[in-house]
Amino acid sequence: MEIRFEAEPTKADFSFIHQQSAASLTAKYGEPASEQLGAFIYSDPIANSENQMILGGIEGQLSGSWLYIDTLWLDESLRGKGYGVRLMNVIEQAAVQRGVQKAFLGTATFQAPAFYKKLGYQVVGEMPMATTAYHQFLMARQPLTPYDVPAETEIQLAAPPSEGDLDRLGEHLRDYNNRYIALNQSLFGAAFLKDESGKICGGITGYRVFESALFLGAIWMDEPMRGQGYETGLITTYEQAAMQNGILSAAISIADDDLAGCFEAVGYQVLGVFPDFPAGRTSRYLIKQKLA
Repeated sequence: MEIRFEAEPTKADFSFIHQQSAASLTAKYGEPASEQLGAFIYSDPIANSENQMILGGIEGQLSGSWLYIDTLWLDESLRGKGYGVRLMNVIEQAAVQRGVQKAFLGTATFQAPAFYKKLGYQVVGEMPMATTAYHQFLMARQPLTPYDVPAETEIQLAAPPSEGDLDRLGEHLRDYNNRYIALNQSLFGAAFLKDESGKICGGITGYRVFESALFLGAIWMDEPMRGQGYETGLITTYEQAAMQNGILSAAISIADDDLAGCFEAVGYQVLGVFPDFPAGRTSRYLIKQKLA
């Protein structure tokens, strides 16, 4: 068996790790039930939404005991006028109607941590961004009591939201973020465990962001190879390649209890833990602020 970093893995090998990671989680915990929720503000609320501008929107995932709010964006012309609270209220109360009373999200210094704090969200984890003055925050709120806003008629829940609306919302948020910091997200190779025949028995992948940070995307180990130290070998091999390329820190969101323990064993710290998200699993956000 050999563990080796590959700067340019084939697309097939890269996809194989992600597919096996997802299949392993499903085999271990079952397929989690989830629902995607969204709400949007259009330039003309009456017209067909596909033929007009989006001036604001929110998108999140409902699964198990939690609502995860992935994206919130407002056009400059709508900020400070209560539209952000109204969007939050629409998606949170949709979660409450489905029996969920907890929500969490991630935000950064240049985004809206103060806004979320005013709504009752509390910081559960803080992560400095490598080589920048900005910090990222994990924030959570429970219970999801309604906000004191007018009954909403213009903003309707979309469950699920259309792919077109999600794409446009994502583009707006990326444009906003790039005003403050260049994300420059790109694939950062992969580390593989292969046997003598070249068969892949394990692997880890990730993305380079903010030039000097690494977000780990997927890790997988074939069942017969588990518990023999190969998992930590993959992690350290990948980290060493990252350091040689100027990467200073790493983070991962992981829902496999055993693999989360492998990261903690090599120095990753827990930022936040969200039991029953996705349904039947526990999501952990881990960070290693200094690779060494």
